[in-house]
Amino acid sequence: MLPIVSHPSVVSFGLSVFRKVFSRPQLRHFANYLTGLMVCAKRTVKGINDNFPAHLDQSALNYLLTDSA
Repeated sequence: MLPIVSHPSVVSFGLSVFRKVFSRPQLRHFANYLTGLMVCAKRTVKGINDNFPAHLDQSALNYLLTDSA
């Protein structure tokens, strides 16, 4: 699969609702997660994280989904 280099417009548009809820890094991980659910074949934290070219440690995305307030 080709790497994901940008979020779909529907995700970018919908993020405005969550700007007051998430910090900037959390918002980026949330956008990556939503995008991954839409376009990735492997819809796991690792599978989604691996499809972004600037992917960091998958634990940041995992933390957002499991432990963040």
